[in-house]
Amino acid sequence: MVFKPAYSHLSAAELQERLENGDHPTLVDVRTPAEYFQYHLENVQLIPIDEFASRAAGELSSDEEIVLICEHGVRSEMAAQYLASLGYENVATMDGGMAAYQGEVVHGE
Repeated sequence: MVFKPAYSHLSAAELQERLENGDHPTLVDVRTPAEYFQYHLENVQLIPIDEFASRAAGELSSDEEIVLICEHGVRSEMAAQYLASLGYENVATMDGGMAAYQGEVVHGE
């Protein structure tokens, strides 16, 4: 039997390259609204980690690739574990979180 990880990891540089090359995974920011409004990726959906369990299944399609993002990678890891427990198979976390991301970001709303 071959073990398949329940979710994968992307470096911030890998995600940035994919976005710059026109790839469009579903981006989900699990930080707090205050953190999100300071800066975030363009076209990202905000689902704060404290609301994630109650909102994720209703708002995220298991048919899409989902990339979870937080500030340093801890909360996105928790969210990935939760989605994996629901049977989502195409989930990744951005290692290092927004603190590691060097590409363009949106400030404010």
